[in-house]
Amino acid sequence: MLRHPEVESFKRLIVSAITEPDSQQMDPEDDRVLLYYGTVPEDCRPFRKALLLRVVVKYVYPPERRGWRTGLISAVYFVDRVKKGVKTI
Repeated sequence: MLRHPEVESFKRLIVSAITEPDSQQMDPEDDRVLLYYGTVPEDCRPFRKALLLRVVVKYVYPPERRGWRTGLISAVYFVDRVKKGVKTI
């Protein structure tokens, strides 16, 4: 968020999408990348079709103790649907 202050106002939605996702998918090309989706409340939508927030998280290997994983948010998108053709977890 330091590099992209324009998403600061969506921080709560980003964290919510990761911690309590409505849907979660694994990237077919890289099993370290997960796509998290969270519903965007109508009053928070930056444009009409922004129904979902897709947060792309890339995890580092190996998992840490107790199964914890360290990752970084590589992208955040406002989308109108879950990505097709990607394995849902």
